[in-house]
Amino acid sequence: MKKMICKTNKKRYVVILVGIVILCIVIMMPQIYFFMMDHYAYEREHKMEKISFELSSDVKDIAMVQRMHEVLNSYYSEQSIENTLLLQEDFFEAIGAQESVSVELSNNDKKVKSILKEAGFLQYIPLKILKKIHSCVKSKNDKGIVQYQLKGRKERLELRWDSDRQKLLYLKYRGEISKHAEERDIYDLQKKYIEYMNLSLVEDWVYNNRKMVSKKAHLSMEVRIDDQKNVLELSWDIID
Repeated sequence: MKKMICKTNKKRYVVILVGIVILCIVIMMPQIYFFMMDHYAYEREHKMEKISFELSSDVKDIAMVQRMHEVLNSYYSEQSIENTLLLQEDFFEAIGAQESVSVELSNNDKKVKSILKEAGFLQYIPLKILKKIHSCVKSKNDKGIVQYQLKGRKERLELRWDSDRQKLLYLKYRGEISKHAEERDIYDLQKKYIEYMNLSLVEDWVYNNRKMVSKKAHLSMEVRIDDQKNVLELSWDIID
């Protein structure tokens, strides 16, 4: 009787032990699998993929696409221009003090108004505000980019103007906004601005989250109008 009990206990222990071993194997299987896969992946030779920063054939011959990549110092540019990043605060750091001069506002008032009107932004910046501007600093670099910085008591207006292509590339205004801009207004404004920039030849512009984006041209353009914070800004960026 005792022998039978011993045999039964041994079988039970064996079954339990086998169960524990199987359970451990099941638990460890994912780790073993990923270890083997990682070992295989790292040990085998991998071919290096060539990364190309060439623009699509559909857009690379469009002059304004090339120009935007130049002034944004883009890796998609055939000829990158140094020190002309539009979205950095140090955009004109490379310009000597002698090239950054205070000018009479009356000499540049009509020019600034003309730039804003042609690009479609004058409808949001009241003329009465421009009359309150009391100082104007004009800077120019050797790449044809002109910057205007206009200041009033509370108002600030900054423009970056491509004198070679006669186009407004960047705008930041702080002050009273003439009218409230709904989503549709911003879309219409950006669409017209794309046409003004001669970039409507690029066919894949998509409006997404208040930005115009072209994957073919690797460009993104944003217009931000906040009449509560009294800010209007136009900016460009490179996308991959």
